[in-house]
Amino acid sequence: MPTQLEIKWEGNAPGLAEHRLSLGAFGQPLNLLLAAVRRIASNTVSMATDEKTTGRFADAARQLDIQIEKLVEGSSGIAGVCTFDPPPGAQPFLFMGDLVEQATITLLSAIEDESKGHLRNVGVRKYLHSLPAGVRRQTYTLHDNGRVLHEPVVIEDMDLQDVPEDLPYLRELNGNIVGVGFDPGKNEVRIKDESDQLHLAATATQVETALELRHAEVRALAVITKQGRLLRLQKADAPAFSATSDFLEKHIFQRWDILLRRLAE
Repeated sequence: MPTQLEIKWEGNAPGLAEHRLSLGAFGQPLNLLLAAVRRIASNTVSMATDEKTTGRFADAARQLDIQIEKLVEGSSGIAGVCTFDPPPGAQPFLFMGDLVEQATITLLSAIEDESKGHLRNVGVRKYLHSLPAGVRRQTYTLHDNGRVLHEPVVIEDMDLQDVPEDLPYLRELNGNIVGVGFDPGKNEVRIKDESDQLHLAATATQVETALELRHAEVRALAVITKQGRLLRLQKADAPAFSATSDFLEKHIFQRWDILLRRLAE
């Protein structure tokens, strides 16, 4: 049986009092919810597969979908099923049968944590932020033919937190090159993933690499600030970076030897 997800929204947002679902109010949140669960599924596959297959399997995991069956009677919300339809010709893998269940359980846990102010999943945080201001109560239930997969999540007072804008952080993303900038202007690479498009400052060499990879899915590592900077760019199915002992010795211990000795004093 398919995994069944039910969501109820209550409050005075457009349409709720009439037990209707407003596309104007809930269209964007639903799209962000789908993007969040697909990212969770992709990350789940990435952690379970080796570096040679991560890109291919993670891309297939994005075929996870939430299909609305009906509006919840006597309320404003949806009852739907979570499905996975691999693309034609895709090679199946053993744990795919549990992927939908694992991803949706993680989704509800993240929704519960984020609503309490615990930073857990940026995609889920974007979804909760996007809900119309009039939503006063949310209820999420997840089951498989009556078998409860996660205790119902009931949210009344959200305490959403955000990472401070001025605090740089590392972000790895999978997406596609959608543009570049080069001399005599500003060197930059523009990458679009499932949730947004990033404009990243880059070196001339990185711009050349982006041009070579413009027809392929890429994996990038970037420092995210008000002006993000690209650190690494490669094909999504390329071997993942590994910090070997030789790398650490050369680029950390030898390069910063004097500074590290002074800090140790």
